[in-house]
Amino acid sequence: MIILFIICINTFILTEELQYGVKIRNIKAGSAVLKFDNLYDSKNNLGKISFNVKTNKIIDFFYKLRDNITMIVNLDNYSITEIQKNIQQGKYKKLNQAVIDYKNKTIFYNSKEQHFDNILYSPISIIYYLRKQNLNINKKFHFDIFENGKIKNVIAEVQNFESIKIKNKIYNCFVLTIKSIKDNHINKEMTLMIDSSGKHLPIIIKTKTKQGEMILSFKKTISNEK
Repeated sequence: MIILFIICINTFILTEELQYGVKIRNIKAGSAVLKFDNLYDSKNNLGKISFNVKTNKIIDFFYKLRDNITMIVNLDNYSITEIQKNIQQGKYKKLNQAVIDYKNKTIFYNSKEQHFDNILYSPISIIYYLRKQNLNINKKFHFDIFENGKIKNVIAEVQNFESIKIKNKIYNCFVLTIKSIKDNHINKEMTLMIDSSGKHLPIIIKTKTKQGEMILSFKKTISNEK
């Protein structure tokens, strides 16, 4: 007998803050916070997502990491209309800003212009999109991601269904891989484990850094719903 697991969100989230522990190369390295504001600009159907990662004092001594990302998204599909990234990775520091004009198909990125064809996402905004979808094994989703001045075509695929235990609590999760495609080469960008019940929280987020794989493990949520 084939068991089909499906998720959908029934509650309307007004504001939500998700807190994570961070490991790099399986070493406790710091913390991360993912925030969502559904009330940012209700008149224009826009929400705000922010994502912040910071290493602890011990890791700062070797490799200081501070990623602060803010984006404005369309609440219908979580495509981005604005995004700002203020990052510090070791000695490297960079501030990137982009405004996306969908009417004229133009991106204004760090005072430069470039054109695009399809609606655009960020790696973070697709997490919220996927939380709203019905998920089942082998299902695929296609996105155009705008990141650091470049547009990448990515595929998110539901690979598996697994249980994971965090602090004595078991989460039954869909496991999704996000891969980019360029010149027939496939690169793994991110792995997500999304809880199949409740608020369908992203329990595990795995990404690449210059220092190795970074794993975000869910700790707690603070939300306001109706």
